[in-house]
Amino acid sequence: SKIYGILGAGRPFVAMLDESSDVARIARQHGVGFVVPPGNVRALAAVLRRAAGAPDELAHMGRRARLLAEQKYDRKIATRRFADALAELGGRAAAPSQMDAASLRQAF
Repeated sequence: SKIYGILGAGRPFVAMLDESSDVARIARQHGVGFVVPPGNVRALAAVLRRAAGAPDELAHMGRRARLLAEQKYDRKIATRRFADALAELGGRAAAPSQMDAASLRQAF
């Protein structure tokens, strides 16, 4: 995903995608971006107008994005979480395929 590079650059983003996606969750939880429903041009225009009129808000979002990238999505941190998730899978009696997607997302 391009989201990690955007966060690392310390830039807020506008994404046109489903509200249940991981990118939408990141935007909502951390206040680092705007999400509009796919195909909703009016919502996109409204977000762009709002962003254009709020440079201070965008600056704060950008700082939060960079901090998030450093604290949660840094390569070393993400690799450690992935290794921990694999170790947890290896220690379970259940087959790895039984670990649900929500558990994996929470690990990362």
